[in-house]
Amino acid sequence: MFCSVFQIKAQNIKWYPYKNEYGKWMFLSVEGEKLNNSIFDSVVPFQYDYNPVAKVKKEGKWGLIDTGGRYMIPAKFDSLELINARNKNYYLTIKR
Repeated sequence: MFCSVFQIKAQNIKWYPYKNEYGKWMFLSVEGEKLNNSIFDSVVPFQYDYNPVAKVKKEGKWGLIDTGGRYMIPAKFDSLELINARNKNYYLTIKR
C-alpha cells in the first residue's frame, strides 16, 4: 500500500459540476464554458469556502484538479480524503 499527503492552497473558483446525457461529469462556468473538455466518471465539486480543488474519478481512480483544470494529484488513487490540520487542508491518498 502507498500513502502520501499533499497540502493545497486557496484560489478563485467559478466551476460547477454538470452531468451530460451519457451519465459522465464535467465542469461548466456560469456562462456555460467547459473546463478543459475533461469528462469524469464521478466528481466531488469545488468547495467555495476553503477548498480550491475538485475530487474527480476517472477510469475507477481518484485525483484532484485545480480551477484551471490541471491535475494537482493524478487520477491514480483508490482513495483520496481531505484532512484539515491546524487550519490547513491536506489530502491523503491511498494506492493499493
